[in-house]
Amino acid sequence: MKEIGANAGKSGAKFYLTHNEEFIVKTVSVGESEQLNKIATKYRKHMKEGSFLTVFVGSFRYYEKKPKELDIRLVVMKNLAAHLVQPYRKYDLKGIKIRKHNTGSQESSEGDPNVTFTEGNFMTARNFISLNYPMLNCRSSPAEVPEELQTNIQVRFAIIDILVYYNLWKVWEHKFKSVVALSTGKDPSQLKMPSELSYLDRRTEQYFKTGLEDSIEDAVLKAQSDARELLKKAFSKDLSEQETSKMDILQIVTHIDLTTLSGDDNREKVEKLVNKAVLVDVSKTWLKCASVCVYPARVLEVANHLNKVCHVLPIASVAGGFPSGQYHLLSRLLEIELAVKDGATEIDVVINRAAALEENWEVIYQEIKMMKARCGPSVLLKVILAVGELQTNERIYKASWIAIFGGADFIKTSTGKETTNATYESAFIMCSVIKMNYEIFGKKVGFKPAGGIKTVEDAMVYRFIVQNVLGMEWINPQFFRIGASSLLEDILKKTK
Repeated sequence: MKEIGANAGKSGAKFYLTHNEEFIVKTVSVGESEQLNKIATKYRKHMKEGSFLTVFVGSFRYYEKKPKELDIRLVVMKNLAAHLVQPYRKYDLKGIKIRKHNTGSQESSEGDPNVTFTEGNFMTARNFISLNYPMLNCRSSPAEVPEELQTNIQVRFAIIDILVYYNLWKVWEHKFKSVVALSTGKDPSQLKMPSELSYLDRRTEQYFKTGLEDSIEDAVLKAQSDARELLKKAFSKDLSEQETSKMDILQIVTHIDLTTLSGDDNREKVEKLVNKAVLVDVSKTWLKCASVCVYPARVLEVANHLNKVCHVLPIASVAGGFPSGQYHLLSRLLEIELAVKDGATEIDVVINRAAALEENWEVIYQEIKMMKARCGPSVLLKVILAVGELQTNERIYKASWIAIFGGADFIKTSTGKETTNATYESAFIMCSVIKMNYEIFGKKVGFKPAGGIKTVEDAMVYRFIVQNVLGMEWINPQFFRIGASSLLEDILKKTK
């Protein structure tokens, strides 16, 4: 066999071509090998119509214990390229959020077999044939091809890197390259993912880069310092003397997820909660809370009562093994499904703190993804970090990113059941991650402090943090909520 390409790439995979060019052999990881064995029998069903299907000949393992242990996993595939035909251009169509382009020197290397072009070059290539045209379907006849494309063109595809074990590390690698490219102006195709950035490898010093030089430790220290400065400003203001303060206090009502999470909750209690949430009389100003939040077993009662009183209000439920998260994953997922079926429009889940304390971020990422899938596209997912149990600000920072990558629509500080609940510092760190995520990836994620927020003064500080870190765009119920059970009473008392 002869090796294809000199660079094994980040995954370490190597490709070989048999001498008759009939087969391609790829080295794979244990995870890739297991994944292939799982999907092999159903592989054809997942191909789009008109695709060229790689024929997998088999998955093999070569193991040798002596003289030294050797364990190699291999996948053998049919070569889809024509035999003995030198490709004019090769493209690597895996990509990141920013479309990569080759440098000028590479662009001038037409026909050079040692140059592999990127998906950016592929999309902008001259004489590019749209993938939507049936010409690329090997079963198509010339009559099916648009007249302007009926030329002497040969289209050949060789799929050699079809099996990618796409886990959190791969997601993070692509996002990292996008971050650095946007913040430094560097070409993402020229960037390497430093191995010490891996969230999954606790044997190395853990870094999260906001640029090329800022470590996760530096980012958290900066957030802590900025938080202290911002809080000095917050507490230097006498909110009661501000002309706009009463308006701000009234607005806080519309951000409250009015909550009851007690062991003695029953139908009568949740109906009273709904009545209170849908019609709040604050100094003859009628307002409505952002939602009511209840246990999954009470969701149907809330939905029925809202129909009875002819009001529309989001129904939030703490599904997914709240508050400990110490339940079998299947039962947590089923609880989410049942809550949504009963009428929940928002689901508050708590992360697996055992995995977080072990820094097993891959587990948390995969669980959140599954929970988001159970919610469906129309149900908001709020992910509770339980900051008081994460022990360090670095973990709060990492957990915020993992929750967002997993699909969280909101990140939330606490369950309200921990010894330490929401803190101003943790709120600032979480908002900093939300801000960075928006600046880099353009996705707005909401923020919800919860646990121990009982007074107007507490609520106003959290509002102040959100406004100063994220801006006024976030000061609406779509992106800023407060989880509270007794805050509303304090607002009513102070606005009489």
